[in-house]
Amino acid sequence: MNNVFSALEDLNRNQLEAVTQHLDKPLVIFAGPGSGKTRTLTLRVAFLLNSGVDPSNILGITFTRKASDQMKRKLSEFVPRHLRPEEVSIGTFHHVALNILRANAGKARLPFNFSIVSGKAQKKLLESAIVSFMRKYSLNSILQADIEPLTEEQMVLLEGNESIEELSVLNVNLPKGAFSFINGVLCKAKLNPSVFEEMNFEFKYLFSTYNEQLRKTNSIDLADILYLTVKTLQTNKQVLAKYQEKYKYILVDEFQDTNSIQIEFLKLIGECSKVTVCGDDDQAIYGWRGATSGVFNQFEAHFEDCQKLLLNQNYRSTQHIVNLSQQLISFNLQRTVKNVYTENAWGKKVKLVVASSAHEEMRKVVELLGYYKTKYHLEYRDIAILYRLHKIYPEVHFECTKNSIPIGKKSSAHSKLTQVKEVKAILCYLKLCVDTEDDFSLLEVVNYPKRGLGKSTIDKMKQEAGLRETSLYQSCVKLSQKGNSSQKKGFKDFVDTVSYFKEQASKYPPAALVSLVAQRLKIERKFFGELEKLAKPYRSLESLKDFLDLLNSEQNLSANLVTLSTIHQAKGLEWKLVFVVRLNEDVLPSNRHGSDAEEERRLTYVACTRSKEILVLSAAQCDSKGEPLTPSRYLEELSTESTSTLKRKNQNIELPSKKLKTQV
Repeated sequence: MNNVFSALEDLNRNQLEAVTQHLDKPLVIFAGPGSGKTRTLTLRVAFLLNSGVDPSNILGITFTRKASDQMKRKLSEFVPRHLRPEEVSIGTFHHVALNILRANAGKARLPFNFSIVSGKAQKKLLESAIVSFMRKYSLNSILQADIEPLTEEQMVLLEGNESIEELSVLNVNLPKGAFSFINGVLCKAKLNPSVFEEMNFEFKYLFSTYNEQLRKTNSIDLADILYLTVKTLQTNKQVLAKYQEKYKYILVDEFQDTNSIQIEFLKLIGECSKVTVCGDDDQAIYGWRGATSGVFNQFEAHFEDCQKLLLNQNYRSTQHIVNLSQQLISFNLQRTVKNVYTENAWGKKVKLVVASSAHEEMRKVVELLGYYKTKYHLEYRDIAILYRLHKIYPEVHFECTKNSIPIGKKSSAHSKLTQVKEVKAILCYLKLCVDTEDDFSLLEVVNYPKRGLGKSTIDKMKQEAGLRETSLYQSCVKLSQKGNSSQKKGFKDFVDTVSYFKEQASKYPPAALVSLVAQRLKIERKFFGELEKLAKPYRSLESLKDFLDLLNSEQNLSANLVTLSTIHQAKGLEWKLVFVVRLNEDVLPSNRHGSDAEEERRLTYVACTRSKEILVLSAAQCDSKGEPLTPSRYLEELSTESTSTLKRKNQNIELPSKKLKTQV
């Protein structure tokens, strides 16, 4: 039985058209929250395979690695093995670009064995560049540049939640915030090339000095992956033609999140392809990274004869939540109107909590959390508290801890645990059980324990992968079958070890697998005992993936916890009960310099649409220092009539009083 056609029977009319039609033309799929867009996009790939398209000619691009893994998993369920779904290229923009960069390192003027630096190593190189710069120029010449850098909060989102303050221990006398400013601008210049043109001469000099420091260590940073790949494609017509010929069908998820360098990459490799993009301009929340809600207009202008489809049935939320969210986003003028609707029950009205102080707001939130949990028999894992800025987190954390609410925010203890060499090795092998194409994990453990695979041998492995355009694991498999005896033996031992762990992963729950991996690697229990304990709530191979996903997120590793998260980090997730807190001016919306009022409203929209059943919005009259706060303009918008979605005033929201302004 073909699972593709079985799955098609469950689609609504618009989803079915998005899967089966317009295969020979560029296509834009506008998909509202909870509309099943990832499933629809995956089924479109499956339908292409069933239509006889060679899997090597299909490229799927996702915004996160988790989404890539999900798409690969679903595709293997929909498509029979003889159609070779595993040969479809699916990955993030960075993953796809890195494969191209590895295969064409020489043309990119990089050594074939280049490495990627991030975190502390990258900060040290930047420190060295700043020291070198200050021997020649005044720091003020760049600190006064008329460019808004990425904020520390935005850098945290880009760099895996590592604190800028913890990493910026410099041996030079810098003004407070200078390091974050410099790092933010340099990163922004690689994400958005137009920013580079706006830099003054001194900043361009520092930019060049920093890149020289990278190259001296045969390294690139994370932002370089796309930056250098695009430059290589632009300057090498043969390389460009090769990938334009290879990828005849390209599908891009979360298209609204793409920035200018990603758009340029897509235009280059997709010039001769049938390109499908899927997303929602109402959920475009990464303007600081160069993304724009107008990206769909850019796509339509570049790819002629573009078709458009709409997925606007929400399967996630109640009617009250859907209607209120639509009311809010209708105040944005620069958008594609979608008229999202649901056939779900009305559910509870959205509740608005207004408190006299920040402390009182959090007290009421936690009180309501306990009430709803008991009344509706919710688990803690069904609940999330979302906030716009990281500075709100300590207030939420304090009140939850005070009331013995288990919370899912990764502690420094867990961060330290995952940095222990032995624990890191176990986790890397677990990740390879889930995905052998995880090159970063492979490089950590290919010679752990020692297998006689030195730097030159690993460089040979990278070269083999680049020449054949394969993953590093596939390169290991090849080298385990040829080469000199010592190298062959080392690679064979690694491949056999990974194969053994993969086989055991289908038999044992994650906690037992942790123990098994540790025993095979001869790691003492004192190193892995805590990891084994954290893995115990997870029961299967599928939950191993969840365990590893949580490890990479801000959440704790225990199972039944309330999620505390910024709205940015909550995108793509859902809970039965969601609190969106501190709906005040200068918080949500943030109103910081350079902020976009419509993007802040989209951010609020994203937060509201994370809820499936119960949504609570809260605000405070004053902050934790006693300073007065103004209510968010969005509360006023939600408490007034909007003829596009409401039949009568305040149909969807439960107000604390008749007049919001006097209450807040």
